[in-house]
Amino acid sequence: MLQLISEFWETGKTGTALLIQGYNIMKGDETMNFINDPVFGQVCYRHGWSKNQEVSFWNKTMVLRITAAAYTDQGINDIQRQNYKDFIENINYYSEKSLEAVASYIEDNKQNIAMYLPKGKSITNVTDIVFPKAVVFSKDNSYGILCDCEWDIENGIVIQIPGFKVGPQDMFL
Repeated sequence: MLQLISEFWETGKTGTALLIQGYNIMKGDETMNFINDPVFGQVCYRHGWSKNQEVSFWNKTMVLRITAAAYTDQGINDIQRQNYKDFIENINYYSEKSLEAVASYIEDNKQNIAMYLPKGKSITNVTDIVFPKAVVFSKDNSYGILCDCEWDIENGIVIQIPGFKVGPQDMFL
């Protein structure tokens, strides 16, 4: 079965790759393994099973990297499928609650955050200083919404679910 799929990697730019279901494809020096998961759909293995998905999140349309964490020889498990399905079906809830959690985190840490913001940036509007980039579904029934942020460009933050706990990405990855 031949299909064209769109993926972007490091650059964030869209390109195309030729998919032959169940086979490995070479991209430069890198081998890419593709599968068609019954819930996630078409995904490519790159440090986990991943795809890009356009969603409406935090009152914006954006592309999030959706990843089911797995080692090279592992597939996507049923817990990851259920969490992904729940996330997509209830995206408005997760959008609202995660935005509230980040706003609360910023309020609780505003003194420290404000010191590291670039000139001209303020903590008054969360969506001007925090940018969701990916959702990583772990095998252990948790997942994290990974975000870039203006005050910690190198590390970013994560909203860990369940619980909507916000902190440095190191607490999740």
